[in-house]
Amino acid sequence: MKDLTEQYRKSLWRLMNIFKPYLTETNLIEANKRLTEWLIFYNFNRPHQALDYLTPFSVLSVTS
Repeated sequence: MKDLTEQYRKSLWRLMNIFKPYLTETNLIEANKRLTEWLIFYNFNRPHQALDYLTPFSVLSVTS
């Protein structure tokens, strides 16, 4: 589980570097919207190699 958390943290860090130009007072709402869209994609639609190409949500749904 620690490895998955670290992968998520690294992915989020890379994403935040992409979003730096948007993190101004006037673009904060747009940056938040785009980050939310990415998080939804990352957790609900994007297959992860470490999860046997399942999404984190599908793995969580099966284990719950």
